Amino acid sequence: QTPLLNSFAQGRRDMVGIAMDTEREELLAHVQQMRITFPVMLDQGESRRFGVTAYPTLVVLDAEGKATRLQGLLTREELERALGGGA
Repeated sequence: QTPLLNSFAQGRRDMVGIAMDTEREELLAHVQQMRITFPVMLDQGESRRFGVTAYPTLVVLDAEGKATRLQGLLTREELERALGGGA
């Protein structure tokens, strides 16, 4: 999923990754290894707040803050629909 998310992140400022079940050093190494181009932070309760129970999960917030949760690997077309366009 990371290469697709990287392509969608280009030119956007409204995407952030949340890393669950990891430590800071592991996260930094993963971001570097996968060449992740969007901000990624450690989980600070977001997974519980949005009901994330599986990997990967994409949570999209609309303008009113309503969350839509999509679980599993998504195709480019599914990501485009969920994120309202692409790169």
